Amino acid sequence: MADGDGGVADATPDGSSDGFATARPEVKPPPLLGSASAAPAAPAGSGDPARPTGAGPTARSADEELSFQPHVGGLLRVDYLGRATEGHLARRLAGTPAPLPAGASTAGSPVLDVSTLVLRYARVSADGALASRRLGYVVELEAGLGSLSLLQYRLQAVLGSTTINVGQMRVPFSYNWAINESRLVFPERSIATEQFRYDYDIGVSLETPVYRDRVSLIVGGFNGGGSVLGHNDNLDPMLAVRLEARSRDGAGAPPAEGSADERAPAALVVGASVLANYVPAPPSYGYLSGTPQAPRQLVLDSNGDGLPDGITTLDAELDVKLTRRGFSLEAEGYFRHEWWHDIPAAQPVTPTAFAPRRDFWGAFAQAIQSFPKQRIKLGARLAVTDLSPLSPGWQRYETHSCVATGGQLYACALPYASRRLEASGVLVYSLVPRTLQLEAMYSFLRWSSASGAAPPDPREHRAIAAIQLSF
Repeated sequence: MADGDGGVADATPDGSSDGFATARPEVKPPPLLGSASAAPAAPAGSGDPARPTGAGPTARSADEELSFQPHVGGLLRVDYLGRATEGHLARRLAGTPAPLPAGASTAGSPVLDVSTLVLRYARVSADGALASRRLGYVVELEAGLGSLSLLQYRLQAVLGSTTINVGQMRVPFSYNWAINESRLVFPERSIATEQFRYDYDIGVSLETPVYRDRVSLIVGGFNGGGSVLGHNDNLDPMLAVRLEARSRDGAGAPPAEGSADERAPAALVVGASVLANYVPAPPSYGYLSGTPQAPRQLVLDSNGDGLPDGITTLDAELDVKLTRRGFSLEAEGYFRHEWWHDIPAAQPVTPTAFAPRRDFWGAFAQAIQSFPKQRIKLGARLAVTDLSPLSPGWQRYETHSCVATGGQLYACALPYASRRLEASGVLVYSLVPRTLQLEAMYSFLRWSSASGAAPPDPREHRAIAAIQLSF
């Protein structure tokens, strides 16, 4: 779901568009259902196709009989969200109205204040085997206010040491985006992850080991338009490649924030991803604050060939996770280059020549400490990211009304400014291990500009208190 202040989606509760489900199946050949070598299954209902012993053909312990009965689970979370910009707090205390933003937008400033309860997640999932022990399925639904949508639906086939997934799944982009929402420690992913990640998408992925079960390779082809499109949004598919290496044998544990075992020795996971995509030109470009560029409409068929113009994007990502006992240190870095081809030169000069920025980057680092029996977790995070007006894969920004040069209104889904900083802290208390937990998170966020003056009202404070039930 987009940020109400025109920022990245981390600013508002995650909706169905915030899920990721690229298949991260087991790297070594998964055991047959009911075989003596099968590993214990992950907690049912995690809804995470990435769990190596869960999604698709679910591995069972040796004393269990082969069963094709679906394994059903769910995730329910309710948040209290409170947020406000420092400038608006000062204006409220002084009793003065908020000024209009400088970027020719009728609703472009950040959301001035919010104090509300939000249904963040209401999901139910099912996975199991089909006609064969090596053929399975995963289905996950999300309910919203008056809506019901499919987050993922895919088939998973195990062929020797290779696993193939076909359907709608998370695009394999980074370790953090591969984490099922029930295994996050922070109530929200970092602003950098939300800016650069991709969505659920229809496609095909293949995972295979390249060195025992310590190094795995994932390749995939997807529509490139995200889960909102049931068809390809252009004639060029999105291609994804991910390589992941582990310092210890085995991919038995599903990805998760923090350390899953307080007694485990030190372990290291390093991954890298590259995505190539071709996306339609957006109907508008710029920043709602007017810094560094004011919003402007774009001609979508600048060469007059009857087809919408397209932009080529190349994304690169590097992630690392170090765990020792109950401590975890995680960091990821992102980069995107946008090729606009001859689109800028073909745009009308109103009022200035169109010169889009082409390179964007972002990064985050976070540390999490778990205390005895995983009942309490403390975490701290620092993130910074550039914000592109282009939103490949899914719409990252809420739609506003902008004013064209001639005075007419038009829809614009754009960020508030071109750069953002986040500093967050989180406390999690588990009432019932792996089932019921309470979360509290505070974030300080600051808008800035990659060039030019700083935007107005740049500082925001945010508090989230949540209760989460998973089964």
